[in-house]
Amino acid sequence: MHFGDSFVNLSRMVPACAELTGYEHMDASMIGDTSLVVAIRSGCQPLKARLDGNRIPAKGSVEVIDFDPPTFKVHEGVDLPVEIDGVQGTIVQPRDSGKTWFKRDRSGNELKISEPVEITVDPRHEQSVATKGIYQNYSVVFSLGRNDIDIGGSVDDLVKNIRTMIDKHPADDLKYVVTDIPAWHNERIGAPEREELDAWNGKLKQEFGDAFIEPFRWLIDHREKSFALAGQTMDDADRAAENDGVIPDALTIDDRGHLSEAGGKACAAGFFEEFKRLHLV
Repeated sequence: MHFGDSFVNLSRMVPACAELTGYEHMDASMIGDTSLVVAIRSGCQPLKARLDGNRIPAKGSVEVIDFDPPTFKVHEGVDLPVEIDGVQGTIVQPRDSGKTWFKRDRSGNELKISEPVEITVDPRHEQSVATKGIYQNYSVVFSLGRNDIDIGGSVDDLVKNIRTMIDKHPADDLKYVVTDIPAWHNERIGAPEREELDAWNGKLKQEFGDAFIEPFRWLIDHREKSFALAGQTMDDADRAAENDGVIPDALTIDDRGHLSEAGGKACAAGFFEEFKRLHLV
């Protein structure tokens, strides 16, 4: 079972991992996920909040305030499916608004609610670990942290959220790995932004020891093999990118550096090599 964000979700690397390992792999990744959202979505961490006016309107949106835990944030511009007091809808924070809103899916009766009210995150996700993965004792791949950095979170909270999910998993002897956090294109080695990324990856390695794996670094360090697996031809810029410590443009789909499906296929080989090193396959 793979917990991740857009690096995992957009690249389709999870099916590619399944082809290599021969095991069933569940893609429980979602665009915009932080480690706290995953901990909540998995059922390992409760989420509560207040709604403006202590009501759900008959239609439209209402502002959501005073989240508990207070560190909860929605990634700007990403709709998060939720259910509040039996009403399904989405939570979203419009870009540059600084406010979070609950928008119900369908019109209905106005509801008065208690404060704070419990929020169920991702009630409809077919592969939610809350409905399948945890209760069937899947092993877990944690590919988290990219969005934690981008929303101004802390690496200590990232570690705490991952450990919460490990501790509350019902398996007697849970097998899990924690991956490195990939770099955006502007986080080249030597850039000011790179210092924070390297510090976060260093902390994950320190905290999780042998369970810390580096498939995204493998993608860069094994450039020739990565490009061959992706069916891409390297040019001089791709070769030079090796020294920058970022994923080459040819394996990505946008200016930030999200992996393409071809890049995801190559990255899956990095996962496979790390799984073999740890005797997990």
